[in-house]
Order: sequence, then C-alpha cells, then structure tokens
Amino acid sequence: MDIDEKNKRFTILWTAAMPTVSSYVFSMLPNRSEHDDIIQNTALAALKKFDRYEESRSFLSWVIGIAKYEILGSRRNFARTPFIPLEPIIDRIADLHEEMTDELDERSAALRKCMEELKGKNLSLLQLRYKESMNFEKAASELGIAPGAARTAVSRIRGSLKKCIEQRMSAL
Repeated sequence: MDIDEKNKRFTILWTAAMPTVSSYVFSMLPNRSEHDDIIQNTALAALKKFDRYEESRSFLSWVIGIAKYEILGSRRNFARTPFIPLEPIIDRIADLHEEMTDELDERSAALRKCMEELKGKNLSLLQLRYKESMNFEKAASELGIAPGAARTAVSRIRGSLKKCIEQRMSAL
C-alpha cells in the first residue's frame, strides 16, 4: 500500500471511529481542552503506528487502546496535581467501550439501512436538521413547512427509525 492509499485508508477508518473515541476520551477527561489534546495526540499516534495495525482487528478497539495510553500519559504528565489512581477505571471503561463496539457497529449499520428507506421531505428534513445542523425554523423554511410541523415530523421520523433499528437488531 503506497503512502496515499495508507493515508486515505487511515482517514476513512479514523473518521468513522472518531466520535466513539471522542466520547470515550470525554468520559475520562471532561475538560474540553485536555480532551481535544488527547484526541489530536491519539490521531497522530494512530497514524504513525498505522503500519502496525492488523486489518483483522477492529480499528475502533485498536484506536481506543491508543487513546487509553494517551490518557494515562497525560495523567502522568500532570503528576504534580493530586488525583485518584485512574488506571483501573480507565482500563474498565476501555473494556466496556470494546464490548460495546460490536453492538454500536451493528446499530450504525441498522440505522444506515433504515435511513435508506426514507424518502422525500422526511429524508430532506433529517439531512437539514442533523447533517447541516439547521435549527427547526431554518429547516422548515427550506422545505416550505411550519416549524411546528418540522418538529413533529422529526419526532415521528426518529420514532420510526428507532422502531426500524430495534426490528433489525432483533433479527440478528
């Protein structure tokens, strides 16, 4: 794999894993500045070590392991600040994230399949609201509907998506 292909593959995997890694790091370090530093350091360390990543292993589990060591390293750097020994807690949370990885992957796949079933204004409304981060008023204006109708529609769509995901998950 040449360097461009390697970087492209890493970018795809990191982009998919980053929200989960971020929530893991935030659960350990609620300080936003420290969180952002750890995420950046984790991404850099993972990119540097990407040649050692084995495709047979879950990328998310692998990168959470890297994040765990970045957190522990950060904690050691701040040793002058008194704190409760966090290593056992960090290990347990990392284990829980790994355990949840498969279910989260399955839920994400189910959500994608359910989203493929959406059509027309329902799909447009969700894309405007969540992908484009528009508020209800702006999204409703784009679609020519009332803001209250947009709120109601999103609530109903989310309920339908939840039901669809639950059905797909129970079929596994």
